[in-house]
Amino acid sequence: MTRPGWDNLLEELRAVHANHADLSAFCPFPSDVFHKEATPHFDPLCQAMQDSALIPTSEHMRPLRDAFAGAADTGVWRETYMDTDFGPTLHASFG
Repeated sequence: MTRPGWDNLLEELRAVHANHADLSAFCPFPSDVFHKEATPHFDPLCQAMQDSALIPTSEHMRPLRDAFAGAADTGVWRETYMDTDFGPTLHASFG
């Protein structure tokens, strides 16, 4: 797993949590987050995440959206709904 993309994503998540009063009040940001090596698992949804400019978002959330996009190709994508009645249509656009 490529660490810089994940480190950036973690920092953006911390910033979103710290800068949104309702979220900060709901729960503290976890203090036990740590890096764990993993073998990336590609999924077609990864490409959708990398095309993040197509994902509409507010200006203040763009850094988080872009951080997700930056880490997408090194993630361990799971095919949660592949063997269900939801079928390939949901899986192709779920994310």
